[in-house]
Amino acid sequence: MITIAFATETGSAESLAEEAAEKLSGFGLVNRIVDLGDMDISQLEGTETLIAVVSTWGDGEPPGGVEGFFGDLQEARDLRLSLTSFAVLALGDSSYDLFCQFGKDLDSELAKRGARRILPRVDCDIDYEEPFEQWINNLVYALKSRREVAGV
Repeated sequence: MITIAFATETGSAESLAEEAAEKLSGFGLVNRIVDLGDMDISQLEGTETLIAVVSTWGDGEPPGGVEGFFGDLQEARDLRLSLTSFAVLALGDSSYDLFCQFGKDLDSELAKRGARRILPRVDCDIDYEEPFEQWINNLVYALKSRREVAGV
């Protein structure tokens, strides 16, 4: 199962996570949506595919409800995610010095723990519709290709 996790302050990341879920479902890719702030890092070890749609808040911080999760992830040095594949879509505002910083940080922390990128992280500015469409289309292609190779 694909887990689509969002982290949002204004609702944009949640809306895009819902769009991603619909698109993936339309191609027969079973998924669930969760608020990253409601996840415990121990759940990551059992997550085969994690799709993260996250925004950055303030000066490069995660949205308010995600601070605990991200702090736990940063401190979990023994967490091994070698069985997890992931992709990150980061939302931000390029007028800030730390543009999309939380997405960059999350991507880095997942990779440090052995998770494998499905696609390179995509950083989106305020006008995120077109980059999102390209990202989700590339993601569907990559996920479907992996399933076909695995014979699923």
